[in-house]
Amino acid sequence: MIRTTNAPVSTRRPPGSRTTGALTAAALATAALATTLAVCGPSAGPASALTTSAQTTTGSTAEHPRMNALCARIPRLITRTENTQARLNGDENTRGSVARLARRVEQAEKRGNADLADYLANRLEIRKQRAAIMPEQLELLHRAQAECDRAGS
Repeated sequence: MIRTTNAPVSTRRPPGSRTTGALTAAALATAALATTLAVCGPSAGPASALTTSAQTTTGSTAEHPRMNALCARIPRLITRTENTQARLNGDENTRGSVARLARRVEQAEKRGNADLADYLANRLEIRKQRAAIMPEQLELLHRAQAECDRAGS
């Protein structure tokens, strides 16, 4: 079979890309909600944070279905963030932990596999950065949950 386009044969995503994207989306949604609630108060709608329109809205969150949707997602996001934080802070026997990846870097260096050691070291840096932002992310989620509870949604 002759290929007529330059499109890749496989459209498979690299491991972990879906998780990273989901966490990024969760972080953006949380930041948008927290910003809306902090700047405009609990009566502001999500339109002021999620669109470029400069209009202000008033009323309860019951009038704003997007705000209700954001508030409904927060408990699941808190659970996911707590599970991710526990996994990243796990010991060497926990899959996905910083300690396990650090051990793999050491083993690759001992075996003299420099390419693998460099690759794993880069992944380790990213994982350490993710582990560092998890407490802040969790705090933002808890603050957003408190605002949603206070707003009554």
